[in-house]
Amino acid sequence: MLDSARRQVDSALGGHPEVAAVVRHALAHGYFGLGQRQVGAKLTREALDLAESAPRPDPALLEHLFSDLGNSMSEEGRYAQADQYYQKALAIFAKHSPPENPEQWRVTLQQAALLRFARGEGPDRLDPLYDEALALARGYLGPKSLTEAQLLAERARVRLTFGQLAEARSDLDYPLRIVRKQPQASIFQLETALILRCICERMAGNLARARPFCQEALAASSAPSDRADLPIVRAEIARLDVLEGRLAPPWRC
Repeated sequence: MLDSARRQVDSALGGHPEVAAVVRHALAHGYFGLGQRQVGAKLTREALDLAESAPRPDPALLEHLFSDLGNSMSEEGRYAQADQYYQKALAIFAKHSPPENPEQWRVTLQQAALLRFARGEGPDRLDPLYDEALALARGYLGPKSLTEAQLLAERARVRLTFGQLAEARSDLDYPLRIVRKQPQASIFQLETALILRCICERMAGNLARARPFCQEALAASSAPSDRADLPIVRAEIARLDVLEGRLAPPWRC
């Protein structure tokens, strides 16, 4: 069905590149949804070519196409190309003040930050992206949103990875207060913040302060609705037991 629609687009919309770009973009999402990522990426590139050739290119469409190609390249491990697409999308967003689509801008910033983290880049490169994403989230969602909590937890993970324990602790305390108070928060969001907070205290050598966070995460992970993180929590508690001398490490048995 998608192949038939693609042929119809080629025959019927040859003289209307902006319309053909929109239709091709929709078809690309269909192929992405079917798991045919290479076809989806090809259609997205074709849509980008058509969109850029229009007499008056639509900035919103270009933003989406650059972001989609960034996602596609990132999933293929082609990080340099993905970063180029994300930066092109962000450059378009930056021309609009206030932004026409702050949610899409925030998502693209977040994706660009995660990409740079996957490339091994540190807080000095990621903090500006997270700062801008946080400012956007606070602007259109207001303070204390779950999106803000997610962004802070992600930034804390980066800081933990690079040994910035005080900064990570500061990032995690606020989202913990948010997710504990909001009934809409998922168990996964709570577990993630608690596990990271536990690791932060362990890395700082504060084992007694680390354990309560792990125990709370264990109670959350034991809920029937979500047990995906249960092995991670138990492994972290076992690590604390070893460090406190409560449990001999397996290699000594």
